[in-house]
Amino acid sequence: MPNEIIIHVDRWPPAKDGTKSIFNPEHGRHPLVRELLSTAGDAIAVSGWQRVESPLPVGLELVVSRRAALDGRADPANYIGGVCDVLQAERQGVQPSWLGELAGHALYENDSQVREIHYREDTSAPGGYQVRIWKL
Repeated sequence: MPNEIIIHVDRWPPAKDGTKSIFNPEHGRHPLVRELLSTAGDAIAVSGWQRVESPLPVGLELVVSRRAALDGRADPANYIGGVCDVLQAERQGVQPSWLGELAGHALYENDSQVREIHYREDTSAPGGYQVRIWKL
């Protein structure tokens, strides 16, 4: 099993915003959740990544293109919170029908396992963002 997995997504990250759950299909950022999970599923299939079970710790790096950071209209804390929530297996209050087969594309059990976080904006990238998860 690999020690890290890297996911590249062409749009902006799903940010938490304090309204209804970003997992709810009625939320404006729900398509971003589905896109991240779909891309995570592709990366899992290619890399052989196995979900990291709790309580084993992981690190998370989020690199957002400057354009995506501006287009997404959110701050780094909300991007990190959204990405952490989306990539965990334990999703409280999420209806199974909201995600369908994408629900199984989790990289770790619970976001409480994330013990190291790095965030930066990349002014040279044309768009999108990258998530890297690694075992600590």
